[in-house]
Amino acid sequence: LFTVYGREEGGRELYSVIATVPVEENMYFGSINVPDELFRGRRTVYIEAARPSEPALGLEARSQFTKPGGRSAGRARESVSILGCSLCYTCGGSYPIFSGAFVTPGLGTKERGRSCSGDVSSRLDFRPHLCCQNVSL
Repeated sequence: LFTVYGREEGGRELYSVIATVPVEENMYFGSINVPDELFRGRRTVYIEAARPSEPALGLEARSQFTKPGGRSAGRARESVSILGCSLCYTCGGSYPIFSGAFVTPGLGTKERGRSCSGDVSSRLDFRPHLCCQNVSL
């Protein structure tokens, strides 16, 4: 159960969704879609993960997610990414630091384009790059 809040602690629930995502070494790998309205009047939200059978017991501290470019909603097709890193075809732009690459099975991956530009979309890329900003997580 992924629940979105407007505050790091406390506050009211803005949105929730149940999704199955792989977890490796306490890191969640996957994506969830959230309504763009969550970013009206705010650029940052906080995500909390819990087991659907025990929604009151968060598994980890809330994670901060910030709208790229620091803008509130209003323009269509803006994506949400965790502040710090993104999957890209090549690094550059807002994500200049190459932090590794890996081989993907199947038909490719969901990533940003060359120089880590554009929206996250499915691409036929079997070796996406992990590109990071000049901030630490």
